[in-house]
Amino acid sequence: MDPNAGPLSELERWRRRQRLLTNITEQLKGKECKAVIGVLITAKSRLLKKWKAIDAA
Repeated sequence: MDPNAGPLSELERWRRRQRLLTNITEQLKGKECKAVIGVLITAKSRLLKKWKAIDAA
């Protein structure tokens, strides 16, 4: 972050961050992610327990 940046550049930085996090959230709701979770369930993967802990947080 540039110490000489003004409030508008700081606002734009946070808007970019929000867009990025929104995109990640939308991907996690998508078909591909749900398919991977389905495979983890079918395989009785230990990763599923970790995923559920993260998803609940």
